[in-house]
Amino acid sequence: MHHPLALSLSGMLVAALVSGCDDAPTPEIRQAASAAAVQAQDIARQASVPVAAIKREASEALAEAKVMASEARPEVEKKLAQWKSSAQIVKNAGQWALLETRVGKYPADLRLYDSPPLAEPLHAVLGADFNRFKTCIATSGPLSKETVLYVTGNKPHAAGDCSAYLIVDPASQRLETGIITNGQLKIYRTPGEPLHQPQEVRIHLQNLAPGGQG
Repeated sequence: MHHPLALSLSGMLVAALVSGCDDAPTPEIRQAASAAAVQAQDIARQASVPVAAIKREASEALAEAKVMASEARPEVEKKLAQWKSSAQIVKNAGQWALLETRVGKYPADLRLYDSPPLAEPLHAVLGADFNRFKTCIATSGPLSKETVLYVTGNKPHAAGDCSAYLIVDPASQRLETGIITNGQLKIYRTPGEPLHQPQEVRIHLQNLAPGGQG
């Protein structure tokens, strides 16, 4: 199959040679035109070599790029995981700091024990006693502050039977809670040193936990 460029060149050469003659083209002219056409085909074939080389190099470069992308994917995924972790840390810190703006509001209105950031750590420290804690602090004052945030409360119409308190330190993202049942106190807290105990919490314990701590 003749290359289009070769056909074009040969056609142009034949036309040029023939148009240069007043009479019908002689065998010599036709032979020269044929030779020129063959030469044009050779030129076209030589011209196609760089094109093929470029295509081959492009294909090799594409394959190499795919390999590089495949090798880089774990690193990219690692970076994405780190960014997500950092974003979650920032989000959590913001939720803890937001608690400071809730002072003076009632836990029930805030859904304080069932919403971030307290729900998860409360479940972690209380375990199976989470619902009992909510029952024993159901009737309470508002979220208050004395160095740390705190709430004290008791079971409706049964303060002596079941009472509780909650202390929260937004700065360290730690908390402590205590449940008083029949005069016995059981404390639950996140790891670390005991948190500051506000005066209202101390009075609450003195009044309702004469039997000591469990």
